[in-house]
Amino acid sequence: MDTYRYGSIGTNRTLDRQTYYRHIHPARHVVSDAIEPRRPSFEAPQTPVGPFVYVNADVTFSNGDAVLKGTLTTPKNCSRETPVLIMVTGSGLQNRDEEIFEHKPFAVIADAFAKAGIATLRYDDRGFGESTGDVIGASERASNGCRR
Repeated sequence: MDTYRYGSIGTNRTLDRQTYYRHIHPARHVVSDAIEPRRPSFEAPQTPVGPFVYVNADVTFSNGDAVLKGTLTTPKNCSRETPVLIMVTGSGLQNRDEEIFEHKPFAVIADAFAKAGIATLRYDDRGFGESTGDVIGASERASNGCRR
């Protein structure tokens, strides 16, 4: 039986950073496919590195009893007419860059938007990173303020 090692697979079987093996019988019939286990990688090549063609400024604002800290990223020629995208993290407590395994998706997105002339505001979740406040009950307190 011969073993062939592929660096990538066709469109329906694409594997990210894995090695794919196909074991082929001498009569050229596929006997088995195997995937080498993925090794953890903490490289984050997309994370923007200066010098930047835009401005990153630390900002602070409050929401009830919480003081939220974040980063305002603006294009060089920012004015009152510049559109601003406010970036809000998903579920769970996260920092302003939505960092996971040393990768910073929100920093990458802010970089792309700033280069396209759009400002972004991203901030640490309540009670996480540099932000203060109590995350427990925050949604309940907010919804109580909306009741009639």
